[in-house]
Amino acid sequence: MTDPVVHRLLRILEVERAALLSGDFDRLRGFDAEKTELIDSLETARPDAETLALLSNLVQRNLALADAARRGIRDVAERLKAVGRVQKSFETYSRDGSRVSVPSGQHDLEKRA
Repeated sequence: MTDPVVHRLLRILEVERAALLSGDFDRLRGFDAEKTELIDSLETARPDAETLALLSNLVQRNLALADAARRGIRDVAERLKAVGRVQKSFETYSRDGSRVSVPSGQHDLEKRA
C-alpha cells in the first residue's frame, strides 16, 4: 500500500470523517472532485484486495456519517418549522372537542400572579 494515489485517498477519507464528526460541513465541499479523480486513478494504481476492502469500508463509513448528518439537519429543520408554527398560532380544542387554531395576537389569555 505504498501507492501515492491510495495514500491521498486514505488521507481525504480521514479528513472527511473528521469534518463529518465535527460538523464542519464547509470543509467537505472540495472533496468530491478530488475523490472522484483518485478513485478513477485506482484502476491504474491496481491496489491489492485488502487495500480495496479497506478503502471500501472507509467510504461506506463516511457515507453512513454523511447520511446521519443529513438526517440530523432535516430533523432540526422540522423542529424549527414546528416552533415557528407555535409562534404563529395557538392550537387548542373547543367545547365540542374539535381542534381550533387561534392566530397569534388574538389570544385572550389571562395572566395571573
